[in-house]
Amino acid sequence: MKKALIETGLLLLSLAIFYVLQFLRTFIVFFLYGEGVSADKQYDKWLFILAVIQILAIVILYLKKVLYKTILSVTLSIVAVIALCWYIFQTSI
Repeated sequence: MKKALIETGLLLLSLAIFYVLQFLRTFIVFFLYGEGVSADKQYDKWLFILAVIQILAIVILYLKKVLYKTILSVTLSIVAVIALCWYIFQTSI
């Protein structure tokens, strides 16, 4: 039971970090281009750049055994980030 709570907490933490990074993406696009995210669809590259940064951070944390201890939590977190990234990309088309 304790392990399941830890896995769920790590997944929720990963999702929260994803949404915080996407919130920061709106500021990055605004400061670089001076427009909103929905102004042009070419700004979706920032979605993928921030998702790759998050996935690399998850893998590094797993390799150093800092936060992620099992491959299951790493896999769930990476799949969740990819699924959310795909969902945001599909809804912005």
